[in-house]
Amino acid sequence: MDNIVQLPNLAFFIKISGLILIFGYIIFTVVILIQTITMNKIIHIPPSSQVLTGVTVINLLLAISLFIAAVVIL
Repeated sequence: MDNIVQLPNLAFFIKISGLILIFGYIIFTVVILIQTITMNKIIHIPPSSQVLTGVTVINLLLAISLFIAAVVIL
């Protein structure tokens, strides 16, 4: 049993799994951005449309910076 699960291999697996999950979140955030832009083309309310698009772009930038920070730290 000791040969199957070794501590360094388990830690590496957890790090790679975390990076894959963060990358999946980035893809999810890009989909949300595309849906927000499409929704704003259909239903355009000037003040809230700009705020909603801005919040979505900020969310995408934070997700990308999270991935970069995780790559550097891990």
